[in-house]
Amino acid sequence: MLQDRRFDARNQLTYLAGGMMDQMRGFLGDRVLVNGQERPSLALATRAYRLRLLNGSNARIYKLVWSDGTAMTMIGSDGGLLQRPLQRTAVTLAPGQRAEVLLDLTGRAVGASLELRSAPYPAATVDAAAMGMGRGRGMMGGMVQGAVPNGAPLSIFTIRVARREASTFRLPSRLSTFDASWEKTPIGPPRRVTLSFQSGQWLLNGRTFDMMDVAPEETVAAGSTQIWELVNLPGMMGMQMAHPIHLHGPQFRVLSRQHTAGADADAAIVREGIADEGWTDTVLVMPGETVRILVTFTRHPGLYLYHCHILEHEDMGMMRNFRVTGAAGA
Repeated sequence: MLQDRRFDARNQLTYLAGGMMDQMRGFLGDRVLVNGQERPSLALATRAYRLRLLNGSNARIYKLVWSDGTAMTMIGSDGGLLQRPLQRTAVTLAPGQRAEVLLDLTGRAVGASLELRSAPYPAATVDAAAMGMGRGRGMMGGMVQGAVPNGAPLSIFTIRVARREASTFRLPSRLSTFDASWEKTPIGPPRRVTLSFQSGQWLLNGRTFDMMDVAPEETVAAGSTQIWELVNLPGMMGMQMAHPIHLHGPQFRVLSRQHTAGADADAAIVREGIADEGWTDTVLVMPGETVRILVTFTRHPGLYLYHCHILEHEDMGMMRNFRVTGAAGA
């Protein structure tokens, strides 16, 4: 579990020391903890390991790479095993997202080492203040004191090959079977959900959270299938940020990504680590992107949440209910 945190001179956790800027951008720390430890070292053997990675940070987006250029072999996402292994130069994880990565140390020499790192990328590709206020210049664009910006290079943990073990492991070419039943015919046209910033708040379709409020378009039939179109729009003063959008209840599939006019070309540096091939419950929507997802809703009626997984954005109101009611086709 990866979490960035800030500590004061007495080694106590600090939170929201940057006030409104911490809330608008999301809290960013200056140290990365792995299961509560800073930069741990793992003594491993010459065999394959399955690493389950969870981004438990408030707002940090990691672009994970191996220090020696070894490919990231991704075998699972939020929803479990992928259909087939994916070879990536990097794995991008936004808050709340998970990935399973296979690391094969079979051919490594005892004494060898490598690091898991978060590779650098331009902060302005994901950061509202840097994008909206002169890309890092001016009062709003300056960094909060003590915070390491998104996109800064980070050392996560070190692996040391400490011992030799015999291994006959071979990675299967197929990991799971996705039958065609998930490709159901959606009911009605795509439902558009805009992600924006207005009047000092992050909003979904121009609305903030209300404990019991459900708009008519937020009511879905139990067991029905819909396409949701998540559109990341520039807001007040050009404020725009990458948002990991999470749905409670169903897993879903990402159908497409469209980079709308004005999308920053530098964002490709972050996008190269995004894997949309598996089942997921959280999707990262970059500034200027329109992402379509296919959702089959639960058959259990009731209120469910969808929200941004950046904790401070959710707390500011970037969260809404959807209601599952009746039965599909009713």
